Amino acid sequence: MGTIKHDVVAHHLNKFPKERELLVPFLTCFDVTWGARYQNLKNQFSTYFLSPEQTVKDQFGIDTEVLLIMSDFSELQPRTMQAIDTFMKSLPALGRIDPTTIFLVSPDPRLRDWIASYVALNPQFRVTVALSHGELNAGRSDSYFIRASMSEQLFSRDLFNDQLPLRSDTFFFGRNKIAAEFSTAIKTSNNKGLFGLRKTGKTSLLFKVRRMSQADGAKVLYYDCKDPAIRTIGWVDFLEQIILDMYYAFGRRPKTQEGHVSRRFKNAVGELCGEDNLCIIFDEIEWVSPVAVIDKHWHKDFVPFWQTMWTTQSEHRQISFIIAGVNPTVTEMAEVDGVQNPLFGIIAPKFLTGLDEGDVRTMLNKFGKRMGLRFDNDAISYMFRRYGGHPMLTRMAGSYVNAALRAKGDRRPVRVLTDQLVESEPEREAEIMYYCPHIVSELNKFYPDEYEMLEWLATGNEADFHEFAANNDYVRHLRDYGLINPSNEKAKIQIPVLARYILAERRKADKEAEEFYVVPTGSRERWLRNRLDRIGTDIRRLDKMGVAKGKVALYGQNGFPEAEKLFAVKAVDDQPSLETFLNTFNRCLVEPIESMGKSLTLRDYFWNEVKAAYPDLWDALLRIKVYRNEAMHIDLTARVTQQLSEMKAKDFMGRPPASFVDYHFMVQQKVLDGLFVHIMIEMDRLM
Repeated sequence: MGTIKHDVVAHHLNKFPKERELLVPFLTCFDVTWGARYQNLKNQFSTYFLSPEQTVKDQFGIDTEVLLIMSDFSELQPRTMQAIDTFMKSLPALGRIDPTTIFLVSPDPRLRDWIASYVALNPQFRVTVALSHGELNAGRSDSYFIRASMSEQLFSRDLFNDQLPLRSDTFFFGRNKIAAEFSTAIKTSNNKGLFGLRKTGKTSLLFKVRRMSQADGAKVLYYDCKDPAIRTIGWVDFLEQIILDMYYAFGRRPKTQEGHVSRRFKNAVGELCGEDNLCIIFDEIEWVSPVAVIDKHWHKDFVPFWQTMWTTQSEHRQISFIIAGVNPTVTEMAEVDGVQNPLFGIIAPKFLTGLDEGDVRTMLNKFGKRMGLRFDNDAISYMFRRYGGHPMLTRMAGSYVNAALRAKGDRRPVRVLTDQLVESEPEREAEIMYYCPHIVSELNKFYPDEYEMLEWLATGNEADFHEFAANNDYVRHLRDYGLINPSNEKAKIQIPVLARYILAERRKADKEAEEFYVVPTGSRERWLRNRLDRIGTDIRRLDKMGVAKGKVALYGQNGFPEAEKLFAVKAVDDQPSLETFLNTFNRCLVEPIESMGKSLTLRDYFWNEVKAAYPDLWDALLRIKVYRNEAMHIDLTARVTQQLSEMKAKDFMGRPPASFVDYHFMVQQKVLDGLFVHIMIEMDRLM
């Protein structure tokens, strides 16, 4: 039985005696070591530090003290969660308590539902075990109540399943040495370059560097150059925006000045910086460079923009730059369009490859233990070898393992063994292949010669690979990405699932493979639950992110309606079940968008505004619409008839339904896979 330290009683509980009874259930597995009242603007609550007993350490992997929040409010607000975040970043919490997990107690009987909704929209918030006063009072006599609540709530959240850049240190793993290196470069006003494949964590690392440098007093501006608000404008307008942002960063009112924008930028740096360091981060640099494939005015604008930066830095040493992208080609070109490249020789490049095995071990153990998964050492080594330490692929593999074990109903904590991973490899990697385009898409877009070399390796064309590699530096970049083995041995792609994806895409382009992957019958229920969970969660996040970025609304603040019906759909196996599935998805995901348009008095909102704002998602939603109209024998307009014909040609290569044994399920698979992939694509555009 745990205890409450005397100081907690004397200095806090004597002022808030009603909270003593609420603490009693926690004493079955925790000591209460610290307590105080926290107040910040309109928020106030009691804070306690709980020290876990050995049973909690063993079962949940919690080795340090955990924060317990007791709120008096009968209904929580998002500002309460923001206040909790602020408290955890300050002393005495900072560095003392577990940064990933908290307990939250409130009188609100719907507390768990509120937390679930909040986390769905804020997936990087700490893992929260939510307990109402009623639950605590009812569980006071049960010595296992707290541990049962922890099992239920901790093990239900999939910590692996998050693809967004990390905006806090809560779930940041590895890369600390590189972050410190870049932070030091900002202090000394040295330029750095960060390069690597997509989804290796470059943006998360840049956000980490920004937090560290801002804590040291530096001013840091971050620009995502693939943002249409940046890449579609010219270099003069971009520089004007940077000048405004500099003044705001230093807390100064922008001045109205005349003269050339380059001179005004230089004057602003001299006026504002003084002894303060300023760093400007340009992420996704390829989009505003000589290799840009969409906004080609940057082929010309690149030189005057960077001439301005280079000459300014020559006069004012307090400013520095970080360039991030796929590879350092834009800094390695000696000339651009016949003019000396201003970036040539002034950027020290750093490649971000996969996590090392130690960091993969830390991530799998840290996340896994909170979810009730115990990865054996051999299983961790297998995951490292199979996915090359690539953060997103490793996380998605972990997410698949979690979903598969949940579908089996195994009691947690449960061991994850190498044999299990090898056995489930085909199905798991068929699922993970959906993420591969996000990793190599920009390599294919901006550096097609390098991508072609990967195709040669994937298809066994070693002769062309080695002949081409002997005469250029492309192979060096491929090694720097961590994609091919770094030695002089026989070249091979280091991440098998990526090799499989590249091979499949090559065969598809060559029209060599016309077979369709269909989820095996025995795996369909697990596949379906995973797809529904991801689609339901991600489309809400997409809507919120889009509105914040100025996009049109899809469903509004409360998300799509009748969510419980969407999550309850069954695997399709005949025409009636296909009709039920398509009707449900049309009612939940398509019709509400059309209703949104009517409320805004916008005719053809789905066909015009939504198509323009979310072209890939629109295509996935159109698939629902046209297949549903066909299944329900609804009279089709000429436009919809044409779209149905095009959709079937794309989905089934023009073959008649009767030629497929599982045609009805295949329609469901095409609909759900299409939504899953295209929501990811749209979210990528907004990041």
